[in-house]
Order: sequence, then C-alpha cells, then structure tokens
Amino acid sequence: MWSIGNEIPERLSDAGLEYSWRLANEVHRLDPTRPVTAAIHAFPGRPVLAGEMTARRAAAGVPEPAATVFLDVVGYNYKLQDIERDHALYPQRLFYGSETFPHDAYGYRELGQRAPYMLGEFVWTAMDYVGEAGIGLSTFVPTNSSPFAPIEFPVVISNCGDIDLVGNQKAQSRFRDIVWGVSQLEVAVQRPLADGIVERVPQWGWRDELQSWNWPDIEAGHPLTVHIYTVGDRVELKVNGRVLDSRRVAAADKMQVDIDVPYEPGSLEVIAYRNGAGIARRLLATTSVPAKLRITPERISSSSAICRADLLAPVMAKLSPTVTVKEVANPSGPALKDGARYTASKTPLATTPLCKFPEMVHCSGHGGVKEAANWSCPANDHSMLRIGESGRQAGVIE
Repeated sequence: MWSIGNEIPERLSDAGLEYSWRLANEVHRLDPTRPVTAAIHAFPGRPVLAGEMTARRAAAGVPEPAATVFLDVVGYNYKLQDIERDHALYPQRLFYGSETFPHDAYGYRELGQRAPYMLGEFVWTAMDYVGEAGIGLSTFVPTNSSPFAPIEFPVVISNCGDIDLVGNQKAQSRFRDIVWGVSQLEVAVQRPLADGIVERVPQWGWRDELQSWNWPDIEAGHPLTVHIYTVGDRVELKVNGRVLDSRRVAAADKMQVDIDVPYEPGSLEVIAYRNGAGIARRLLATTSVPAKLRITPERISSSSAICRADLLAPVMAKLSPTVTVKEVANPSGPALKDGARYTASKTPLATTPLCKFPEMVHCSGHGGVKEAANWSCPANDHSMLRIGESGRQAGVIE
C-alpha cells in the first residue's frame, strides 16, 4: 500500500478533499499495482458522493465518509471499537489498524480471525525513539494522587516501542508473540511496589514487568504477581519444584493469567497445557553472585560492495555493546558495591577500532546504579552506558 497521509487535520475541508483526490490519482499513476491508504484518527466526516470523473474504480455514487472517499483501504489509528460498526455502514470497505495500543493486541487478532474485511495491525510503535518523551512510560505515584503524573527530564525517549533503543524485546512484544502465534508461552514478574504506591500505565505503555526471579530486596513470602501469557488452556506454576497453582485459561482471559506467588529464591517454573498435553515450559531462576562482565561490541553486517568506512563511521559510533554477566560458584576479584564482583579487562575496549565504548560501565541494582569500572576511551567520547535494571536472568543485561 501507499499512504497519502496520517492524522491529517484538513481531511474534511474542501481543500483537504481536493488534495486527497490529487494525491490518490498521482499514486495510482505512478504505481497502478498497489492500493492507496491513509490513517484516520478521529471523525472521518459525513458521507459524500464521488462522481464518475472523480471516484476511485467501481466507487462512483457510493456514499463514503469525506476522509476515506478516495482511499482503497482505510487505516484507523486507535479506533478498534469503530471498525465493526463502520463496516456495517460501508460493507465494501477494507480496514486495518494503522496505529494501535499494546493493550488492544488481542482485540485486533480476534477481529482479524473472524472478519475478512479486517487486514491486521501496525503497532505504535515497533521501536523506541527519541521524542514524544514518556508517552509509554509508567509512573509510580501515591494511591490518591492525580492520574496525570508529569514526565520530566531526563526522560527523552518515548518508551512506547516493542523493542528498546538497543534492540532488546520488551514486555508488550512478548505478549504479541503469543497473540500472533510466534510463541506458546511467556512469563514475567511484576516489579513490586512500595505500600501506598500505584503504577499508572499510559495507553501506549505496558506494566513494569521483568523476566526475572531475582528480587534480593524482597522478603521471602512476600507475594509477587506473575503474568502468564499463553495459547494453552491450562497453566501450572511451580516454585522450587513444588506445584503452587494450576489454572484454566478461558477464552474470556484473552490469553493472560495472573497468579500471586509468595517469593522464594530458587526457581519459578510455568508449564502450559492444551488438551491435556504440555506444549511449552518457561523457567526463571535466581542467579548467584556475578563474577565477570563481558562486553561484546555490536557490529554491522554489510556487503563489501556497499560498505564504506566514511558512511559507516557515524553509525558505528552510536552502536551499543552487549554486556554479559558471568556467574561462578566461588567468585574472586575485587568486590563491587552491593556485593557484586567484576573482572576488569581494559585492552579490548581501548583498541576496538570502529566501536567507541563508554567512559564508565555501570552495574545496576535495585538500590540504584552502582559504578562497576572505569575504562579508557577516546578523550572526546564522554557517553555513559547504564546496564539495564537488576532483576534480569543471568545472561545479557541491556
């Protein structure tokens, strides 16, 4: 499809109708093989009639809203609830979600499966970006406070992507993996809140949950909410090998089950079943004391025919290294704050030719970001890497 506009304010004016007609005609002239679309976010206008000389193919004399009369396929931004109603009014129409909220993922999937006029969805958005700061960021406020918590500096990114800025999958994307058949089971744990504090999740956001069973600041026995997403019809939850709960997953659950579990370090295991047979298993384990941080530079694969150092240099300068936490049974080496440990190795970082590395590497814990090591770096590069959040499985911490 070719789009001629997104959330155009002038879509209902005389000038807007003319521009829509001209743009649609020009697109069809340039590429007659693909349909024309646009994204509508609000009232599409009262019905109008296009004559033989202006209507799109086979649409002359057919009533259409002003904003869609020259479109072959109609995109709706955040209008899931309007699609079935508008199809009844305009049965010749094809629809899709041109921008969608994460919490509507199941609804788009369910409608798409039963309605041939519904093509699918484009999420807002695939990847986090700088700008529209905090539109998807949860805020943590006292229970009786205003629902409109301010988003302030240093928040500069949107926080509404399915993928974060360094390419790691976020929680809402794992739910979409379930909805669209990529995965059969995903498990995450809600980050616990202090007494009297609630989480406010915006429409573009998702709950603050982690694929982790590391909660060193939580007392044993304190209840944690485990979010389970599955295509199965039953789930079984175990802690340290003991079955603590078994639940049916009904259609009304929309592929989500929440179970409160008394925290106990060790292992959290969830098994999904369908028709009595196990279909998937997920295991989250409490990790031991970290012993080493391994930093691996991000690299670009490119054909030698198009790879030019002068073009790649600005891109390479912004690449993010991957930090892997290694565990050992009896760690040695200098201890970090909070009892973590590291093994410093400056040479690879100082000599990697195309990837600049941060001046400081940090290892974060629940109590805040803790300094891990100082690395040598180019004098003009004063960027800082903060290594994700504590409460991740052993492995890559973003």
